[in-house]
Amino acid sequence: MRMIEDLFYGNICPCEKSLTRGSEYLHLLDLAVKNEENLSELLSPQQKEVFEKLKECMTDMNNILEK
Repeated sequence: MRMIEDLFYGNICPCEKSLTRGSEYLHLLDLAVKNEENLSELLSPQQKEVFEKLKECMTDMNNILEK
């Protein structure tokens, strides 16, 4: 019963996960970073600004989903 109480009162969060080396998530994160760097080199300053705004929106949407 204590675990349910902790979950209810926000003492634990089931969405918190530890990342382990070699995990699929870390592999995809590495690919995303490399692709972002490659794309950034191809963009003009104005395009980079739009791309940064897109990334901020995506981060905000992900944060909403995690709540």
